[in-house]
Amino acid sequence: MRATVTATFVPLIALWVPAIPQLELSLLPISGSNSLSLLNDRRTVLSKAETETFVITNANGSPDFTGIRAKYSPDYVIRMNDPTSFTVLALGQSRQVAHELAGIEALDTFDYVDETGRLASLKAIAEPSVFELTEHLVPSRLRSRKSGLRFNKCNQSQQNDITQAITNAETYTTEAQLFLGTHSTETPRYSTWFGQFDSAHFDRVKDHFAKIQGQSWNTLYDCNYHMANVYAYVYPNRAGEVHLCPAFWSAPTMGTDSKAGTLTHEQTNFTVNGGTRDYAYGKRSCRLLAKSHPDKAIQNAENQELFAENPPQ
Repeated sequence: MRATVTATFVPLIALWVPAIPQLELSLLPISGSNSLSLLNDRRTVLSKAETETFVITNANGSPDFTGIRAKYSPDYVIRMNDPTSFTVLALGQSRQVAHELAGIEALDTFDYVDETGRLASLKAIAEPSVFELTEHLVPSRLRSRKSGLRFNKCNQSQQNDITQAITNAETYTTEAQLFLGTHSTETPRYSTWFGQFDSAHFDRVKDHFAKIQGQSWNTLYDCNYHMANVYAYVYPNRAGEVHLCPAFWSAPTMGTDSKAGTLTHEQTNFTVNGGTRDYAYGKRSCRLLAKSHPDKAIQNAENQELFAENPPQ
């Protein structure tokens, strides 16, 4: 099934995003700018990656998501400044992106580069489309978890990097659990990444870190994937299988957007570990998510990562 829709960019309310297989974006004149540089975020219609670009629902609910959840960094994309990482729309110009629905909630926020070269966001207005979904459209990919540290097509240097990243990720997880175990009320560290304190939310976060403890050592690391601007990705129902991508290898050992943080991020994505989502990426967006939607912040993988990467306060 294919369809086309025109999306009009205006200040603040920027985009019309229907949940349909094909989308056409059309830019109209915007005051103070002759073009718009949109990041090809893996969660949006501008990317054809099998992420949660669309939500599929009917009267009986939604099928299991069987696509990928990936760590993507807008800040990394800006630093690299690769033209292929952006969709640049001039006045009156349009783009078409076709999506297959098999194997993949429409993200309503798009990052773009403003006139100062900094990241900014456009909010979308979304309207659902109606279509038929057959029971065989979204296949099951549930797999049992295997034990032990395993590698696929990773050279010795990569294996060494992964092993060190696991050690550091486990340190992050241990420290996060100790912090949460001794700070059961609101703290600056907690509220920054998870919003206003709520005991149920707090318990959910604690549960995430408890579940991922030690799991990085029981994982297959696949080095045979080269998805641009992505650190790593997983299939949520394939617990213990992490696909590492180019951005991972150039990441720092520890700290923001680090190798250790990436492994923490990806482990929380697995359904058995809490099934976190990818609502927002980067410090700016994750802080805003914590303030505006704490219920989503506690289920956002990047917020778990940023909490782990930050020292106690």
